[in-house]
Amino acid sequence: MDTWKIDSEHSTAGFDVRFLFRHMHGQFTGISGSVFLDPVDVSRSVVEAVIDTTSVKAEDRTWRTQIRGPHFLDVEHHPTITFKSTAVERTGNRHIRISGDLTIRGITNEEILEAEYTDPEEDTEGKTLAMRLTAHTTINRVDYGITLQDKEALSLMIGKDIRITLAVRLVSLALETRVAAP
Repeated sequence: MDTWKIDSEHSTAGFDVRFLFRHMHGQFTGISGSVFLDPVDVSRSVVEAVIDTTSVKAEDRTWRTQIRGPHFLDVEHHPTITFKSTAVERTGNRHIRISGDLTIRGITNEEILEAEYTDPEEDTEGKTLAMRLTAHTTINRVDYGITLQDKEALSLMIGKDIRITLAVRLVSLALETRVAAP
């Protein structure tokens, strides 16, 4: 198996949720983790990722404060979001489905990421191999304890579905690990 690390400087996790009649967007810039890739049998591959919840960026200061606060992510008590795959399957040319355990606010649920990737390429300095992986899923905020129960009116204004989009750059630290992606 080949090991690929998430390039934190060139990776983001974006999210989108309905608020009244528009959508609110944001992103996390603090992503780390690794992919253990079996190019022959993709089902043996493993994906692990950690998102630093304090790295959240949002459209405006009020929205950013709300996301970090106790009614949403509660970053003071839950500084990370984690994902660990339980199954990886090929769904097409350069497309995979990654099932796994997603933990937000200390609550874990199984989620499925639909992903697409690029073939590995040498970076401009020829020191590493890199590839891109984009993935998306939609989660229900209530499943992760984001119920806003003490702010009932606010809860009615915010959609339950949160669309998550990952744009990840993966790097291999040794050129001798060059293999075709799954």
